[in-house]
Amino acid sequence: MRLIGIGFKKSRKSIFRLCFACDGECNEGSVWEAAMSAPHFKLLNLIAIVDLNSMQSDGRTCDVMNVHLENMWKGFGWT
Repeated sequence: MRLIGIGFKKSRKSIFRLCFACDGECNEGSVWEAAMSAPHFKLLNLIAIVDLNSMQSDGRTCDVMNVHLENMWKGFGWT
């Protein structure tokens, strides 16, 4: 996600990129690395959509890793 966003920013094309994830997937470090990188590089052409279905492969998200996703995304600079 990061490299695609940087490439489009440098080309000055007004193209948006969508990233779809689920709340269980947001327990992975790679999601947060990308979430931190986008605001750092001022990639305004990215839109992340998170499916809050409260489920993941190991059970309910609140039982596996209970985090407040809205606060996490906002903390990394997303609106």
